[in-house]
Amino acid sequence: MTSARDSAPEVREPAATRPRARVLYLHQYFVTRATAGGTRSYEMARRLVARGYQVHMITTDFGADAQPGAGWRVTDEDGICVHRVRVPYSNRAGFIGRLRAFLRYALASTVRVWALGGDVILATSPPLSIAIPALLGAWRHDIPMIFEVRDLWPEAPVAMGRLRNPALIAAARGLERLAYRRAAAIVGLSPPIAEGVARAGGDGAKVRVIPNAADIDLFDGTRDVAALRRALGLDGALTLGYFGTLGEANALGQVLDAAARLRARGEGGIRFLLVGDGGERDALARRIADEGLDSVTLRGPVAKEEIADYVAAVDACMVILKNVPAIHTGSPNKLFDALAGGRPVLTNVGGWQRRLLEEAACGLYFEPDNPDAFADAALRLRDDPALRATMGRRGRALAEQRFARDALAGQLADVIAATLAAGPPFTRPCGGAVRLNRRRLDAAALARDLAQLPADAWRTLDYQKARSSTSDDHAVWSRVVLVEQRGGGVWKNPVLKDMPAIADALARLPGPVMAAVLARLEPGGVIGEHRDLSGGSSLGVARFHAPIVTHEDVEFFVDGVRVRMAAGEVWSLDTTYPHRLANHSSVGRVHLIVDVRRTAAIRAMLPRPGLRDAAHLVEFAGVCATHAARLARRDPRQLARRVRDALGLRLRGRSALRLSDEEPR
Repeated sequence: MTSARDSAPEVREPAATRPRARVLYLHQYFVTRATAGGTRSYEMARRLVARGYQVHMITTDFGADAQPGAGWRVTDEDGICVHRVRVPYSNRAGFIGRLRAFLRYALASTVRVWALGGDVILATSPPLSIAIPALLGAWRHDIPMIFEVRDLWPEAPVAMGRLRNPALIAAARGLERLAYRRAAAIVGLSPPIAEGVARAGGDGAKVRVIPNAADIDLFDGTRDVAALRRALGLDGALTLGYFGTLGEANALGQVLDAAARLRARGEGGIRFLLVGDGGERDALARRIADEGLDSVTLRGPVAKEEIADYVAAVDACMVILKNVPAIHTGSPNKLFDALAGGRPVLTNVGGWQRRLLEEAACGLYFEPDNPDAFADAALRLRDDPALRATMGRRGRALAEQRFARDALAGQLADVIAATLAAGPPFTRPCGGAVRLNRRRLDAAALARDLAQLPADAWRTLDYQKARSSTSDDHAVWSRVVLVEQRGGGVWKNPVLKDMPAIADALARLPGPVMAAVLARLEPGGVIGEHRDLSGGSSLGVARFHAPIVTHEDVEFFVDGVRVRMAAGEVWSLDTTYPHRLANHSSVGRVHLIVDVRRTAAIRAMLPRPGLRDAAHLVEFAGVCATHAARLARRDPRQLARRVRDALGLRLRGRSALRLSDEEPR
């Protein structure tokens, strides 16, 4: 039979004690090499698995024929646990259709993240709405969040004119700033993206540039593509290939303009191959047919593993974008596929991509919206086979030296490892308990201090909630006062001179110590559920617990949640929440309990108050009102004393530990 004690929720063990850290990887449009699309998340995730991480990819079945509401489908793909929910999406969808898909995934993935739990969240944007489940999941599980930025949103859609509504723009920018501020680390896929994060208010010190990568193993240069070239009608001509989305941002009408200009000049021997899908595909097809652009071949999307064949089948690759500088900051897959495949790059994209290609001498840049410049660059490649070969070799060398997938995946793994090592500043298993992960004490030194205490230093308390579970003895709860306020001053127990570790722990708290005690619960001791009406933030107090002697059979419940505390940890406890304690072990459980004035420095150590804190204050105010009404009828003098003491605590900083219901025997 399962007891209530066994079934209660518990604090999860820290990541360092688990066999493998669990990464919750959020990418709305995750694909593998067997599917068309960018495979960065797949390639990174499978390498994280190889390094020993548990990777849960939370994504969608996003084909246009996918039907929402069919629940989650879970598969194992190269060791990655992939969770897919059906959310229809198409590159041809309009703004409302895309927004609906983004929000539907954000809602579904939030629920999934809350149910799964993990040690770190890695969210990749766009869409920017991915920040919603990432932020809520990090808050729910008190785990760090790494935010990867592949394109700057909302900067890019605003510049493209896709996002015009002022309210939506303001909301998106607010979400962007919040994601950057709350992220433990930020990964930008290019230097200008890192600069954009800083412009939007992100901390530049948290940003690591890890660009898109070249799949050296896939584009190995050994493919026989003669049959593919014949099937595509590419023999006897220089072929320029484009592999990717056929959308507004890609402005592939520039390719058709160049083809038309070459025809007008009477130049032949150049073919253009466009492979992909998107919102502009039908318009491109109509224009090709209407203008009789026979030098342009349009093909549907192919899987990433087939893209390697297509890259090998062409003579150079095109990277084309609309002439909007805000969208030239990215790190496109097609660029790195070309480098890995040893093909020259022909591009109209300025900024860092142009500098990269020109410095490595592995591509040609032409001015956007200038079909003559485009045609001239194509002719230069046609007429100089030696230049093409040299650029291809240089591009492959650049891919191997700077953009090999294994090396860049290692950099991402380093970011995750560093984030996990730093850990979140706190862990909050429930509203009333917060573990300060960066303030551990030396448990052995505390235990040595405890051994200096004479047995008669302990003062037994007669507390109505304290009893023994094995006898009728109520003498199970005792304490030693170390610091308290007396006569307008602070009294310190002389025994502190023989307790250097405890004295140092008190001195290092960034706030005035109002009271400090050592509290011991004997084996078999039980303290029933209660609240300390003066032990919470509402009265300007921060109460800290540092276990010195404890055991796995010591049970401490706060607001119905079992909180496991280890020796040397530092916890902030709001004891206005209902809490209870039972020592089922054979050793006396001893905690150092300290009340500190809740200064700005103390508040900075603790999580920011949220909705559940506000709800608790309302609930606690009701408890106090009920308690006051009961005392007003039964014992008005005691009510007056309680009010006086509470005001003294709030206004004059009197010791909270002197205001409990406990009375010395």
